[in-house]
Amino acid sequence: FILSYSAYIILAFLGEALKTPRKIRNRIKNKRIKKAEIYLQKGIIAAFYGNKEETFKSLEYTKKFLKNSPLMMLLEFQNHVFNKNDKESFLILSKMIDIPILKPLAIKGLIAYSRKKKDFELLKNVLNKSLDKEIKLSWIEQDLYNFCVECNSWMLFSNFLEKKILQKTKSNKKMLSYVFFQVAKNSYHNKDFFN
Repeated sequence: FILSYSAYIILAFLGEALKTPRKIRNRIKNKRIKKAEIYLQKGIIAAFYGNKEETFKSLEYTKKFLKNSPLMMLLEFQNHVFNKNDKESFLILSKMIDIPILKPLAIKGLIAYSRKKKDFELLKNVLNKSLDKEIKLSWIEQDLYNFCVECNSWMLFSNFLEKKILQKTKSNKKMLSYVFFQVAKNSYHNKDFFN
């Protein structure tokens, strides 16, 4: 009995001794993940007030220990904006559009990008992506106005509004009539009455 009891104690002790390195590794990993989450928060706040160096430092540390989360994508996007890397910013925005929580920000960013590049095809694709009910028209309305004014192209906005506006409230009708006026005015000036 004593021999079997002491064998049990020795085996239990050996089992715990073998588990200890795994426990230590998991504890270190969890501490690093928590520290990376703190760095992620610091990075987002730093990006908000325009601290380029702190944003980059936080992003580099966070990338080592965290998977691609929506907040990390947002921090990475802001880092590319600070570095004026349009190509990478566009790629991040394209990924963000598929994540429901980031979709409004991605659409707003892609509209600004298409405005900067005067890219009508990109704007058309972005507007089609924003037709779902999750994206409020008021969120992107000003950016669309700015695009149309700068590029003197109101037809895309007009087609989008006809698809997007389901409820005919007074403000929606006003906006739609203003855009139709601009389309008609452009057609008159271009002598393009039937297109």
